Amino acid sequence: MFRRIYRQRRRLLIGGLFFALALFATLSRDISLFDSIQPWAVPLVLSITSAVLGLAFLLAGTLIVLLVPDWRGNIELISLTLFVDAMLAFAFPGHFGVDNPSGIGWIGWFATFFVVWNLIYGRWLDRFRLWLGYRARASFRTPLAPETLWRRMVLGEAPLSEYYDPLLSEAIPDPNDPASFEVSYRHGHSVFEHQTITYLDRSPDQGFRYYFQGEADPSNKSLTEGTFEARYQSQPDGRTRVTLIEDRPAMLPRLALSMWLDDTLGDRCDSLGATQGNRRDWSMSGRYRRQVGKLA
Repeated sequence: MFRRIYRQRRRLLIGGLFFALALFATLSRDISLFDSIQPWAVPLVLSITSAVLGLAFLLAGTLIVLLVPDWRGNIELISLTLFVDAMLAFAFPGHFGVDNPSGIGWIGWFATFFVVWNLIYGRWLDRFRLWLGYRARASFRTPLAPETLWRRMVLGEAPLSEYYDPLLSEAIPDPNDPASFEVSYRHGHSVFEHQTITYLDRSPDQGFRYYFQGEADPSNKSLTEGTFEARYQSQPDGRTRVTLIEDRPAMLPRLALSMWLDDTLGDRCDSLGATQGNRRDWSMSGRYRRQVGKLA
């Protein structure tokens, strides 16, 4: 449970911060609310009030992550919308600001939410040559020996049913290149992701590294490629530390931002550590794989 909260730390901190800033800006537009307070204390009261309610919003976001994780994207969307709306209210007080008594402010808020959603998670930015990179490194410990990990994590070393990722549905070796495979990952509802994987390094006692290229037209080829690496290190207690490194040099902004906010690779490590250690898997990636498994 706490690992899931930790992996969502960026989303929660951004949500709490911008909620506090939005509240500070909203309250500061009407100083008359603080007429009973000494002028020198107004900034202090504003700061404390905003910080406390920002923390309350962070805690509410934590409950969302735990109870309704599919709604987690609303944490940053709502806080960012409130912040942008509060800033616009200074320039257009009659059209923005959720505290506007005329009710017009709520229309401006929903319009702002629509724009913020499309800029962050919509496809408005897809048409521009604006790409973001994603590089992450994370690790987990497992009681499995490097030899066992090698069989479960490297294609062609064991039957497909033993592969560590249950999303993998097919892996066809390239007859012209023994280091390459055509693979398919299932995502439920008859949706499959196709990739070409080419191993660049394979060392049974140390790990592996491969280059992957997803299906795309020539103009989007660089948006679906990258490298994935796993390194094994034996520990004094007999366990093995597995370090995963993923590098995607060019991604659509909405996908890169989503992976960064979810700490996707770290979350995947949490899932692997839990399943290999026979513990309950609270990770988002583990939850997703269970959902896909029910649809398969």
